[in-house]
Order: sequence, then C-alpha cells, then structure tokens
Amino acid sequence: MVRSVVDEDRFAKGSFSFGPFKLVPEQRRLEKSGVPLRLSARGLDILAVLVEHAGEVVSKKDLLVRVWADVTVDEGSLRVHVAGLRKVLGDGEEGAR
Repeated sequence: MVRSVVDEDRFAKGSFSFGPFKLVPEQRRLEKSGVPLRLSARGLDILAVLVEHAGEVVSKKDLLVRVWADVTVDEGSLRVHVAGLRKVLGDGEEGAR
C-alpha cells in the first residue's frame, strides 16, 4: 500500500473548522454540522492540503506531488477527486462556493 504524503502526522493535533464543516486530520474525518461525511481517502488528502494552505493558491502540480507522492497520475485523477470533494462540500448549492 502506498501512503500519501498527507497524513495525520503532518498536522498539529486538533481540528479545522470552516463554515458548517469540521476537518479532523488525525482521525481522517470530515463533518458537516456534526454529521460525519463520506469522502474518499484522496479527497481527504486534497482537502487537508487545501486547509493547510488556507488563503493561498495551491497549484495542480503541488496537489499532485503532495497527494500522490511517489505515484505518477494525470490531471484527470485530480479533477475526479476534486469534483467528488466539491460534491461532498455542496459546491454550488444555495450559492455556496
């Protein structure tokens, strides 16, 4: 099994809150208003990188390097996982972005 670069030891203990969401990296858990959400492992890794760099622009290349450390993948894989992440986060619903 290949372990991604993004995992619980890269974060300080605790959680990150944004809107109704709470990310607990060390438990690999995402919640919305206290309800656990289902998200793929790669989706969680992508979200963790984005939360780690909140307020900064994170390039596709940086995401590919951080999430798929020693694996060669194309941008299509990234697009699929970002689309899944957006769906879970409710992107576009009720004006959310």
